[in-house]
Amino acid sequence: MSAESDAGAICKSCGACCDGSLHPRVGITLKEREGARKSGLRVVQGEPFFELPCSKLVDKACSIYDDRPGRCRLFVCNLIATHEREGLPLEESLEKVRRFRELGAQLRARGVDPRSTEPLKFEGMEGFEVISLLHEYTERLERDFERASPLFTDEEPKEAYTVPEGELPAA
Repeated sequence: MSAESDAGAICKSCGACCDGSLHPRVGITLKEREGARKSGLRVVQGEPFFELPCSKLVDKACSIYDDRPGRCRLFVCNLIATHEREGLPLEESLEKVRRFRELGAQLRARGVDPRSTEPLKFEGMEGFEVISLLHEYTERLERDFERASPLFTDEEPKEAYTVPEGELPAA
């Protein structure tokens, strides 16, 4: 398989960048806001963001891939970057995705949202098991799925993401 098709296979098996596992929202430029709304993304009123999980994520794949916002186009996770840079076997990278997804499912089965910042309320051995799962989940999230690509590019100045004062929501 080519590196490009490997990246696609990894991406389509994951969706962590779109399902809210990494971040609660994605920045969009002012120019992208109207198109994002028309595409059905949940654009935050008066803000240059859309909410995650993405409403266009279907079976771990983007249903508006050809028309996705610029930030989505720029995003490359550490797993794909490492896979391409080091030439890892596809199965090894897919196993990392599988394990990450399995950890998330185990946590949710115990009533824990891995994205939550609320204090955990477990004791004894159950608490130890939950903390161990959460630790591995977080470690894998940071190591494999965080952004490997730059946040801003020279093509999109930070001002492109700033909402004009007249469009800010009332306090």
